[in-house]
Amino acid sequence: AAAAPEEEAPEAAAAAAAEQPADDESCEEAADVQGLLDGAAQRVIVDMLLANASLKIAFDQENPKRPDSASFKRYEAYKAATCGADVLAWGGSKSDVLHDYRKGFLRVTRCP
Repeated sequence: AAAAPEEEAPEAAAAAAAEQPADDESCEEAADVQGLLDGAAQRVIVDMLLANASLKIAFDQENPKRPDSASFKRYEAYKAATCGADVLAWGGSKSDVLHDYRKGFLRVTRCP
């Protein structure tokens, strides 16, 4: 019974993120942060996305990884994450976050 809430967490997070209205100011701020991150060093990108709980993130829900790969399985586990702590808790790694950000699979959706 204890495992059930963990299994439902990614789905619940995705539903909650979908329900939040997107206001123009938040979108502009998120775009500004994303622009700053684009030119930043790799370590800075990872630290900002993982350590800053007030930054909200979203992953493409269609898994872009090769279906027979370990990264595909990990992506399936963390793609509903809305913050960096969720990514790590649900099986993602710092390398996954950096790769997904660089490839455009992850984006900043809200700033503090």
